[in-house]
Amino acid sequence: QLSNFLEAESRNAPGMGISRQRIQGLVSREFFGMVEANEFVHATAFGLNRMEWQRADVLLVGLSKVGKTGVAVALAQRGLKAVAVNWSPETPMPEELTMQDH
Repeated sequence: QLSNFLEAESRNAPGMGISRQRIQGLVSREFFGMVEANEFVHATAFGLNRMEWQRADVLLVGLSKVGKTGVAVALAQRGLKAVAVNWSPETPMPEELTMQDH
């Protein structure tokens, strides 16, 4: 039973049956890091929120349709914040990439 696993009885209200400390004990920091990294990948997908790129752990730069987004999602599942940037030699490098300190 869920109440046995959580070591708490239901209070018949969402979120009221277990303390935040207990949740953090059940779910690792790695999990929360993975969730944050996944949210980051989706928030920066397709060139969105370019000012957030500086928060990335990994910048994947390359031609369109070569699998950068899939790699970014896979890295996020391991807790790394990744940005996939489409770029080709015929176009100028996005200014946000030249601002990186990585």
